Amino acid sequence: LGAHLLGPGYAELINIFGLAIKLGLTSRQLKSMTATYPSIGSDLGSML
Repeated sequence: LGAHLLGPGYAELINIFGLAIKLGLTSRQLKSMTATYPSIGSDLGSML
């Protein structure tokens, strides 16, 4: 799993990807996470 993000507000998401990489999560596990809505984090599932 790796991540490249570009755009306004995505600085908050890079931390989620960094943690996922450190914990060795798969994209399937990351996609199953529940994010608050409305937020940039709620876009996580559609980005994977």
